[in-house]
Amino acid sequence: MINDNDLVSIRNMTDQNIVYIIPELGVRRRFSPFEKKEVSAKELRQLWYLNGGARLLQDYLAVENSELAFEFGVTEDSFLHEYSWTKKDIDEALLNGSNELLEDVFDFAPRGICETLVTEAIKLRIADRNKHRLIQDVTGRDISKMIQYEEELEKIENNTPAPSNGRRVGGNNSSRPVNGRRVR
Repeated sequence: MINDNDLVSIRNMTDQNIVYIIPELGVRRRFSPFEKKEVSAKELRQLWYLNGGARLLQDYLAVENSELAFEFGVTEDSFLHEYSWTKKDIDEALLNGSNELLEDVFDFAPRGICETLVTEAIKLRIADRNKHRLIQDVTGRDISKMIQYEEELEKIENNTPAPSNGRRVGGNNSSRPVNGRRVR
């Protein structure tokens, strides 16, 4: 049994910021993408009972202590596989993994890992069209179109001239006569 005062490592398993607030403890935590922190077991147990806390601990924040993760409803199978994945594991699955591995990920991985898999597929611009189709079939997101959009956006940004540092100043329009102030 893990004591409330024991420190436990938790890790943001996504490429997004995650924030939680526990009013009873006066705690506000912010996790940058893939950031790891040490927090007390008591804090995690309090988070578990808050609205949305169970979802955070099961799908977005990886509790790296198996006993405590099991307490929060993470299965042993999930803990031994996708729940413990890092960014490196996600990139490896996208670049070198089989389609069967990706299917398993979408079937069994926490939601945060699945969402990160999609965004990383776009960032890495994976070339495997079979993986594009698989991701589209499972998530409904067309990776091919999203990669194409990113490439077009990059071209536009590279061709756009840099904004001028000069200041635009309106001049006195001397072509029209001024009879005095309009507001007194």
